[in-house]
Amino acid sequence: MSDFHQAGRRRFLGFTGMAGFSTMVASAIGVDLGLVTIAAAQSGKRKVQPFSFAIISDSHLYSMPDHKFDRALEDAVAQVNALTPLPDFVVYGGDVAQNGTEDQLVKGKKILSKLKMPMKVIPGEHDWYLDMGTAWRGLFGKETWSMDHKGVHMIGMNSILVKDFWSGSGMTPKERMGVMEMLESPIAGPWGVQDQQLAWLKKDVQGLPADTPIVIFTHSPLWDYYPRWNFQTSDAPEIRQTLARFDHVMSFHGHVHQSWPR
Repeated sequence: MSDFHQAGRRRFLGFTGMAGFSTMVASAIGVDLGLVTIAAAQSGKRKVQPFSFAIISDSHLYSMPDHKFDRALEDAVAQVNALTPLPDFVVYGGDVAQNGTEDQLVKGKKILSKLKMPMKVIPGEHDWYLDMGTAWRGLFGKETWSMDHKGVHMIGMNSILVKDFWSGSGMTPKERMGVMEMLESPIAGPWGVQDQQLAWLKKDVQGLPADTPIVIFTHSPLWDYYPRWNFQTSDAPEIRQTLARFDHVMSFHGHVHQSWPR
């Protein structure tokens, strides 16, 4: 599967799409919302049962009550709950909060708790760097996870980790969060999943047959859309290398606040 290493994003979606994955993207104001349908397919000896899941991402909730972004997330939840049939589950792609405060994260969980189906969550940089994920973990659980669903292996990873730029300069947690809120991330530098998660990923998939369809979720994209704004993941090549032996792989992300055409 050498194309996995060389393909651009459009080509990548093309050949995974031919494996039985199709995507429909909708939009709610201020929130990225999408529905993904996994078609019935025979992959070697493995049968994939048809199912759908929804993706919601990047609500960036503020602390003030009744903010317009609150209503946008509420609308996204209502749209998902109105789907027929209901998706099997929802993946939230990061950045529940804008400033990483616990009240913003609690507000997001309260709104998302109205979903009629289970939810899996990965963090974004706006969720994380005020307290290094303490409040987020308390509300949403582990940031790195995998699960098997109807013949497909699903993976969620934390792609917004950076090297410590704050301790040596004596930054407060609020100052650290302020740096990570900058669009171009000039101080923090590139983000990635880093070595511990790369080792976890290798272990997670090592026993899976090559015909297992893989769907991976990261907050930042696994392709270099626009590295200047961290529309990329620094160790994405290592992730792609680990997954290169699989016949069918698809990647989903949040962060860029765009719906890219296929």
